[in-house]
Amino acid sequence: MNAIIYARVSTKEQKKGYSLEAQVESCQNAADRDGVKIDKIFQEAESASKVGRSGFAEMAKYIDSNNGVIVYCEKVDRLHRNYSDMALISMMIQEGKCEIRFVREAFRLHEDSPPGDWMNFGMNGVIADNYARNLSREVKKGQRKRFENGWKVCGRVPLGFEIEPKTRHIIHDEEKAPLVKKLFEFAATGNFSLVELQSLALEWGLVHNTAKRLSSTIHRMLHNPFYYGWLKSETLGEKMGAHEPIVSKKLWDEVQTKLAQRNKASTKRRTHTFIFTGAMRCECGEAIVGMLAKKRYVYYNCRNRCYKFTREWDLEDQFEEAIAKLTVPRELFEIAVNELKGERANFSKTQKDTIADVKRRISKIETKIAKLVDEKLEGRIDEKAYEVAFSRFEGEMETLKIHEADLKSEAPPDFSEAENLFKLLEEPVAVYQALNTGGKNEFVKMVCSNSILKNGTLTPTYRKPFDRIAEGRDCQTMLGWLDKVRTYLISFEGRFPDFGVRQTA
Repeated sequence: MNAIIYARVSTKEQKKGYSLEAQVESCQNAADRDGVKIDKIFQEAESASKVGRSGFAEMAKYIDSNNGVIVYCEKVDRLHRNYSDMALISMMIQEGKCEIRFVREAFRLHEDSPPGDWMNFGMNGVIADNYARNLSREVKKGQRKRFENGWKVCGRVPLGFEIEPKTRHIIHDEEKAPLVKKLFEFAATGNFSLVELQSLALEWGLVHNTAKRLSSTIHRMLHNPFYYGWLKSETLGEKMGAHEPIVSKKLWDEVQTKLAQRNKASTKRRTHTFIFTGAMRCECGEAIVGMLAKKRYVYYNCRNRCYKFTREWDLEDQFEEAIAKLTVPRELFEIAVNELKGERANFSKTQKDTIADVKRRISKIETKIAKLVDEKLEGRIDEKAYEVAFSRFEGEMETLKIHEADLKSEAPPDFSEAENLFKLLEEPVAVYQALNTGGKNEFVKMVCSNSILKNGTLTPTYRKPFDRIAEGRDCQTMLGWLDKVRTYLISFEGRFPDFGVRQTA
């Protein structure tokens, strides 16, 4: 019979300590007492709150290929902190592939284990999952508070800064901060390329030639607003930081201007923009490309020249016919808006009802805990049974409180972009015609994908969810996917021009 040890810590910093070593030693001692020889030891430094740990996956693969494996683990929360891994372990145990021996918690779990051991495993699993969720919530709360106070919340501090050990505030690196400012000043002159700036940084000792992706390091540094005191976070937003800037906002802006000018000068300029670039393919599989003739006329053909050239205005007529099939009467949208408003109202009612139900469940658990305490004080329940029951009630209570907080923070669905949807699908051809060349290209690629051009004839292929409109679905069916269309359009924010943009010369 094979026997293994699984030990885990949450971070690489913890790996440097003695926790892993202590876990392995504890499990080894237990195996020695059982007279079991350990064949393999699995160790890793990863959080167990998320699925996909490499060490856990390696262990599961080992168990799957060696039936009847005995697994020694210090505690349940060392093995997993999420329900997916818990379910996988439970399934392997029930199939007789392994037996888990929890050293610290002094119980074993195998296919014939009594219900009490399975309950113990389940409760410890719930508590471990709840601990991870609550910890994540508290960490995010702390990060939000730190960001509100103007401090960087995660990741390494940029080159030129360091963290003050006592206060954990970000301060200047006395040696490198002046060199960073000097590099910005050189970049602001516009007389130095990025390669030359890299050479200067190496010469000054600001960076080392052993640094990975040196060019990316310098490029990111010169574009990082943190150097003039601005904080940016994908999840928390933007605001002025509390740290002392290395460069002024004016100097940073000058650097951005000079870098943009140099980049523009080195970029090959297109002599003409074609409406249908990237929108079609020939039946042979080659992309359809545009060509300008006599500086006035635009023609399209595939690179293999399978057919004669097709004039752009002929293609525009065909694409406008394809776009016209996306027209939906405004009356339908008025019905849809009422449906969406109804969804919002239902959401608020459902949210209140669900919160009230959660509060009732919390109240019931509080009553059960009070009765349990009374039973213990009156001596009607022993200490071990009390601790098991109290731990279960406490875990359920904490889970429900977190669920209540999540429900209260959940925002109702937002349908503020519905007007953009009206403008597009009420008169799609008019919207298309009002756009400039670049806008038309984005529009065509937004609603169609891999359309086929064969001997001058276009066969449009609509993207989802626009394919449903082109098929002419009935009103009731359309209401079901309307919000998907809205979400799809919002995803083009920042890439696609506003639907009211007019044709420019």
